[in-house]
This record gives sequence, C-alpha cells and structure tokens, in this order.
Amino acid sequence: MKKRILLVEDDGIIAVANRRALENEGYEVQVAYTGESAVERMQEACTDSRCAFDLILMDINLGSGMDGTDAAREILGFRDIPVVFLSSHTEPDVVRKTETITSYGYVVKSSPATVLFTSITMAFRLHDARLAAEKAERRNRILSHVANSRNTIIIITDRNRKTTWVNEACVQLTGYTREELFGRNPGDLLQGTDTDPTVVADIRRAMNVPEEYQGEILNYAKNGTPYRIDTDIQPVFDEEGEHTHFVAIQRDITNK
Repeated sequence: MKKRILLVEDDGIIAVANRRALENEGYEVQVAYTGESAVERMQEACTDSRCAFDLILMDINLGSGMDGTDAAREILGFRDIPVVFLSSHTEPDVVRKTETITSYGYVVKSSPATVLFTSITMAFRLHDARLAAEKAERRNRILSHVANSRNTIIIITDRNRKTTWVNEACVQLTGYTREELFGRNPGDLLQGTDTDPTVVADIRRAMNVPEEYQGEILNYAKNGTPYRIDTDIQPVFDEEGEHTHFVAIQRDITNK
C-alpha cells in the first residue's frame, strides 16, 4: 500500500513540482496551500483509529496566515504523525524552532530531490521505531504487573522443561525457593499421588509437539499440601521459528 503524504506548500509551482516528484517516487500526495487548510484537512481525514495521511511535508513560510510551525504544532496536538519541514531558510534559530515541535527532519528547498526522498524515508523509519518502542514499553509494563501479581503464578522453562524463572507468587504457593525450582522440571517437584496421570500425559503430549495446553491439574506444595491450579502453557519461539521456552501462567483455584 502506498504511503500517503499531505504536502503543505503555498507556492503553486513548487507544490506541483514536488507533488509530481513524490508521486513518481511512489507516494500518494494531496496538497494544502495554507496552514489553516492543512489543519482542517487533517481534522477531517483522521479519527482515533486511522488517518488518511502517513506523513506531512510542511513548508514553514505559508504566506500571511498561519505558518508551518504553528500548523504543525496544532496538528500534533490531536494526531501523532511524522512531520518533515521544508524551508528556504537555513538560519540556526529557524531549525531550532522546528526541533522544539518535532524531530523527523528539516529539508532545505534547494536540496536535491534525493535528499528529500531520503529524509521522508528516515522519518517513516523513526516514527515506526518510536511506535514499536512505545508498544514494547506498554507490553513490558503489563508483563511486569502480571509477574508481580500475587494471584498469577508464572513459571518459565527452557525447551527441555527445566525451570529458568518463577515469580514470587509461585514461590509463595509451592513453598519451594527459586534455587530449589531452578533447573528442575516443575512436574517432577509439584505433581504427586492424586495428580491425574491422564492430565499429565496430555500436558506432555502438548509439550512434545510443542503446542499450547490449557487445563486444570492437582499439584502439591513442598510441605505436602495439595492445591488445584488452572494452567495455560505456551511454547515460545524465536525469530527464526526455533522453539526456545515454555511459559506457564497459572491460577490457584483450590477454593473455587
């Protein structure tokens, strides 16, 4: 799918030339000739879930109305989108002003087209990288919350089912220290006399594939106290598709 650019340029001749060059490079381009119309176009084109544009190429000097920096600041107030500034000015104070608004690029109008195309490509990459980092941070916060939850037991093993990590809830429920759990198959320690062998066989069969297993099982704490858990065991694969770990997320349902 083609990337969509909103070109904001008050000079009609430059706007036509840039639009043609960008379209020849494979982009879809629409033009706004004033800062006010750029803001209005973005308000109409973007919702909470999607936007008709992927990047704004913003001229700084836009005639007598709103200039490009003010338009960009207003747009960024309601939409997260990469903005690359265009200007015939190279004064340090002008460049610094744009950097206080966004840092996706500043292109001098007299630059070769290759500079503009490279700047746009880098802006897309920077934006994608920032979004990925923010997504990873949100995921890590969620995982951290789950890992520290008193109600969720987490056990991570290597592909050979030897424990490599457990959370504090696991230690509290089982009565085993981390040192006692690490390097051991959880089933060897936690399964006991009344653990259903059919369930054990089902778990082993799933892990041999490997594939997800969900179900309930009776386990035993270190002191011999039985407890029943609802468990979800997921195999983990690396980027090459190689199986590396199992993650078991469990919930104590003894009293339910």
